[in-house]
Amino acid sequence: MAYLKGKDFTVTFNSGVLAVKASVDISLDVDVIDVTNCDSNGFKEIIAGAKSASVSVDGLVTDANAASVVALVGSEAMLEAKIANEATISFSALCTNINVTAESEGRAEFSAEFQSNGAITIS
Repeated sequence: MAYLKGKDFTVTFNSGVLAVKASVDISLDVDVIDVTNCDSNGFKEIIAGAKSASVSVDGLVTDANAASVVALVGSEAMLEAKIANEATISFSALCTNINVTAESEGRAEFSAEFQSNGAITIS
């Protein structure tokens, strides 16, 4: 069995590749609805509610992408996260956070967070 590496993940937003440094965090969530009632015999009962996804990426800021990286925050477009050739998660996403860091002699890096808006497709 071969293990996947960070370089096996690709994230595109509005048809542009984001995860230049290949640090990707994908989270799939479901809200939990408490349906405990008097017939539950003292045990908590839950059902699945709304599903959501979030993706965080880290990348390098370059001369070519600096303006577009900063402009991401607040924008909405299709996001596609590919996990090697095994799975693809796609959804309309809103960029909710951009953080750019740079040390005086180090590389400029960015982190971006995206939240799903609507249906999530996993293939």
